[in-house]
Amino acid sequence: MSLKPIITVADLEASGGSRILFEGLSFTLTESSRVGLVGTNGSGKSTLLKLLAKLADPDSGKITYQTGKRVEYVPQFVPPELVRIPLLQGMLEKVATAPQIEEWQAYAALEKLGFSSDQYDILLGELSGGEANRALLARALVVNPDFLLLDEPTNHMDSEAIIAFEKILQEDLKIPFCIVSHDRAMLDSVTDETLFLRDRGAYHFRVPFSQAVDDLRSMDEASKHKRMDQEKEIVRIEESANRLRGWVKTNSGRAASLRNMVRRTERLQEDLTFVSRERPREIGVEGNPVKAQFLLRIPELDVTVGGDRHLFSLKNFFLSPGDRVVILGHNGAGKTTFIKTLVESFSACGTPSIKFNPQASLGYYDQELKTISNDSDMFHYLSKTTSSPTDTIRKALITAGFPYDRHSDQIAVLSGGEKARLQFLSLKLRKPTLLVLDEPTNHIDVQGIEQLEKDILGYTGACLFVSHDRRFVDNVANRFFLILDGILHEVASVQPYYDLLRNGTIKGGHNAKPLHKVVSIASSETTIASGDSEDRDIDTTSRIEQLEDILKALAPDSKDREELQSIIDELYGQLWG
Repeated sequence: MSLKPIITVADLEASGGSRILFEGLSFTLTESSRVGLVGTNGSGKSTLLKLLAKLADPDSGKITYQTGKRVEYVPQFVPPELVRIPLLQGMLEKVATAPQIEEWQAYAALEKLGFSSDQYDILLGELSGGEANRALLARALVVNPDFLLLDEPTNHMDSEAIIAFEKILQEDLKIPFCIVSHDRAMLDSVTDETLFLRDRGAYHFRVPFSQAVDDLRSMDEASKHKRMDQEKEIVRIEESANRLRGWVKTNSGRAASLRNMVRRTERLQEDLTFVSRERPREIGVEGNPVKAQFLLRIPELDVTVGGDRHLFSLKNFFLSPGDRVVILGHNGAGKTTFIKTLVESFSACGTPSIKFNPQASLGYYDQELKTISNDSDMFHYLSKTTSSPTDTIRKALITAGFPYDRHSDQIAVLSGGEKARLQFLSLKLRKPTLLVLDEPTNHIDVQGIEQLEKDILGYTGACLFVSHDRRFVDNVANRFFLILDGILHEVASVQPYYDLLRNGTIKGGHNAKPLHKVVSIASSETTIASGDSEDRDIDTTSRIEQLEDILKALAPDSKDREELQSIIDELYGQLWG
């Protein structure tokens, strides 16, 4: 059965300033499409979504829509016209655009996406990044659209919110959608098609992201080999033609053969297989070798905000060369505050509770990009922050994707992705021995994230970072710390944390529970007073397996191990008793 197209794109062309973003773009989005839209920063992903949402006009080409179908767009940021509008009012105004939708559905949509009545009067522009993403999604869903366009919807969400959003796309959202995201784990989980924007064109694969990447690389490799064979054939014919030219001077009967060779060469030149012009942009980091047992030691520390509000405590924390430490926890737990505390302490040459090795030189990546001055141009920013020679800076900018004629561009006009690359360039040129990265993947594309992973894995210093990108955490971290119930715990892996988030066991803010209480509550729910004994055995066995996974993830000296083991022993007693 053929699927009906909802959106059909034909020969589309669009520009960004004086630069062509894409041309000759043609593809179809159907009633079953769940598409991940992927491309490097500046390839035109957001522009394409706006064109599909009828918020902009293409330079040329055509977009047609199935009659009667409603397409809704969820932008990355709150639009200027909504910034000063309260949450509930914004929902009710949206409901008014769809006569078939009743007012009560606005309240239901807000509740479903985690908003309470005491948030109704908060201005949309004053919501946190993650809350704003959920509010914009609620506005789009409340009118029952037939197709959804989502631009980086998880960019400011914490792990808990991302996993909840992922479940909405997997289980609740029954309509087709196209999503721009650099969260590779989510793309693999919720999409079954991938559309790459590259080389001013589109490459459409009917598979999820990771498989599509493999297919794209295989296609590129095949194209490269085919092109090499074609070029060899052209050289062979041209060499034969050159020899024939000498014979034509003495034998005019060979002239027709020569003309045929020339025409064949011209046809081969015209039909040469296209090979992608896209080249990796260097974005990563480097560090000078360091010989030290510890680069950072914290015997004991209370992390606070506003001078008096306690966030969490930690004891006997240390970083050694080769450590790649991730700090996990819900939004508001204190991750960024901890990072800023370290940066401020380093600037003050250490404090009694935070001790840096004399060999430590700190490189800080700020997710808000506030460490980059908008009053400078790119070249002078790097010259000031790195003290590198002019030729070194110019070369670094070019390899990062900034051509020579852009080196004097003001930072104020750069995109978020370009500012991120510039901040990483500053770190790379300075070669710090201790990296502190706050959400380093937020503004860079998938290609940049993969390059950053490779560089951090080869980094000789220590790296401490905060990230909600699960694939990045899995690929990079070798030590894991979790903020839970006001304490920073070291755990053996990140997976139990994600499992608890999926189960809805860990909640942010004042609802947070210590790990041993989470386990106790979860295990007590397994006890069955009555019912079939076989069902009871299956439930108890499943609980034992889950708790044993958590036990493996706890650090050897964790205070929770003894209590957790006793719970497991009790469950075994129920199973065997």
